[in-house]
Formats: sequence, C-alpha cells, structure tokens
Amino acid sequence: MWDCRDPASCIPLRPSGIDNPVADDVNCDFFAQEGSAHNWPDAEMLRQIVDGGGVEGRDSRCEFSTVVTRHHGGLRDNIGPVATSIDADAAPARGWISTGHGQHLPFVPGRGVAKNCVSKEKYKVSADGVISSVTK
Repeated sequence: MWDCRDPASCIPLRPSGIDNPVADDVNCDFFAQEGSAHNWPDAEMLRQIVDGGGVEGRDSRCEFSTVVTRHHGGLRDNIGPVATSIDADAAPARGWISTGHGQHLPFVPGRGVAKNCVSKEKYKVSADGVISSVTK
C-alpha cells in the first residue's frame, strides 16, 4: 500500500499496530448526538464510535475501496438541492466529509466497487423468520 496524496512523492504506508496506532479523529460527540436524534438502529456501530473511541474495521470487507455510484435520473436532473446539501456537509468547520483529493487516488493499489450498474438479488429475513428477496 502506498500513500499517494502527493502524486509526485508516493511513500509506502506503515502498517498500524501497537507501536503505530490508527489516529482517532472521529467526532464522537457528533455521532452520539445524531444517533440519538435519529434513533439509529445500528447500536453496535454507535458503540464502536462513541464508547470504543473510534471506528473499528473488524467487520469491514471493503477497505481502501473507491465507490463510483451512478445516481438515478431524477437526481441528475435536479442536482441543485443535493449539491447544496453536499456543500453544507463538506464545510471544513463541520469536519464531517471530504469531497476528495483531486484527480488521483490518495492510496494505491485501489479497488473499484461498481454500484447501481448490475441487478443483484438481495435477501431479507423478517422478524417472524420469513425470507423475501428484492432486486437491487
């Protein structure tokens, strides 16, 4: 893995561990407040962020992925409200999301994950144990 945030000077990444812990820059108060305000159903995720001192990647299957998603026509035709919302979320004072690092991948190798390009069958189990499928 290489850190290529400066494409003219890529450097190898140093693995995290006891001597090199992952920096914890997650705004725990934000997630506690928003999780409570919206009654977020993923209690384990909130526990990891708020009580655990940061997000743990133990259950992640898509580390270092770049996701390119094609949105539906209604969104593309009415991008104004979405752009306003993204600009507000990406405001530096909010410290919530990043709009990216430019035209180069910040880390390589990269792995692309295509979304909304191919139909995929997903299955759900209801509270009473009934299995149903939905095409995504």
